[in-house]
Amino acid sequence: MLNHIFLLFYKTYASFYFKKFKSNLKTPHIIQEKLKRDLQIDNQIPQTFEEFKKSGFNIPKNETIIAYELTSGSGGATKKIPYTKSLMKSFQIMFIIWSYDVLKNISFRSLKMFFTVSPQFIENPQGLKDDSEYLSGVTGWLVKRFLVQVPGVSSLKDSNSYKKAICQSFIETPDLEIISVWSPTYLLEMVDYLENNMGISRQSAFPKLKFISAWGHANAEADFHKLQKLFPNVIFQKKGLLATEAPLSIPLINSDLQVPLINEVYFEFLDDQNNLLKLNEVKQGSIYEMIISQKGGLVRYKIKDLVKITGKISNTPCFEFVARADKLTDLVGEKLHELDTYQAIEGSKVKFVVPDKENKRYIFLSESHLSEAEIDKVEKGLRKNIHYHNARELGQLKTPVHCTIENLNSRISQVYEHIFKIKKGDIKLGPLIYRNPDQVISLLNKSES
Repeated sequence: MLNHIFLLFYKTYASFYFKKFKSNLKTPHIIQEKLKRDLQIDNQIPQTFEEFKKSGFNIPKNETIIAYELTSGSGGATKKIPYTKSLMKSFQIMFIIWSYDVLKNISFRSLKMFFTVSPQFIENPQGLKDDSEYLSGVTGWLVKRFLVQVPGVSSLKDSNSYKKAICQSFIETPDLEIISVWSPTYLLEMVDYLENNMGISRQSAFPKLKFISAWGHANAEADFHKLQKLFPNVIFQKKGLLATEAPLSIPLINSDLQVPLINEVYFEFLDDQNNLLKLNEVKQGSIYEMIISQKGGLVRYKIKDLVKITGKISNTPCFEFVARADKLTDLVGEKLHELDTYQAIEGSKVKFVVPDKENKRYIFLSESHLSEAEIDKVEKGLRKNIHYHNARELGQLKTPVHCTIENLNSRISQVYEHIFKIKKGDIKLGPLIYRNPDQVISLLNKSES
């Protein structure tokens, strides 16, 4: 009864933010221009994080840095992102809008929820342990009343003990209704551990589960669909785009689109001619490099994400992540970009492309056999990159080969975790394996032997 009262209070509180956000979507240009003035964006040149470190962050005069949050490092060197009170509030507003939409459209009883608890396998870990640590005040207090707790998990230093602790918490929470994870492979691994190490079926472990939120775009899409098959009676939702630097977009229950947080982040987009476009100037179906300005001192920041414009909600263009702008491989001068790879493998069974330095070729990875025609089709896509095409014609690059590996996303995630010490919940897989590919190939070969 008490939890029911708390829930009614929260929905009343959150409805104000949600209704304001929905109203803002009708006039995105006006909302974005106001935010541009508030953030004092003038003629600054878009900069990378490294350039901001040299020139200094544009911390607003009325703000102070209250903490630093580390990026996961999956796209390069780890970065320390300054967090101000206003930036933390942006994350909180994102959660409030999203959670209200979920509560408005789905009926829950216990409202028991599990948020990703990132493993702490490295010494002296830093950063937030789970999604709930973005929340404070009334929102944080209310959410933690319904949150599944995993005692002692932060002190565990090996993966087996960690999985056992997480899975035990599932077993001890039969009224669990909500699961929020980042990579769908995280939950797939937990289900596998429950069934093969603890002898408990997923139906027994999750009898009341109603809603799963996880990454579902780009290379996470296949594993997202695997989860859907495992839990056919559960409502699924693909997460919006969330970076350590800022909350960028959220999903809505009655739409397949990801809505940008236009009242918290100022969005600009670089086209292939290096023109800087406003949100209201982008074209549906086009791919751009996203530039953001947020409330923590990063103004015209090159976040290095490529996004595709997928449609509109009200009058606001929506986008989804497709690739990283800085992911590039170059064995013989071909300069193959992740976007080239994304476009080449779209609609095929190929999930990853790995450069093989030793043999001067690329390896196509999939979970099932590829015909020669399928391999040729993917390479035809890669040959749209003129440098790759020339390198193949000149014999600098050999014919690509194909490798079939079961549970591919999970294997790649384990490799990333082992090599780069990335928290399991923070791994965002892209189709081009551009960092330490030799080690990736070596560890994949070991796992197959």
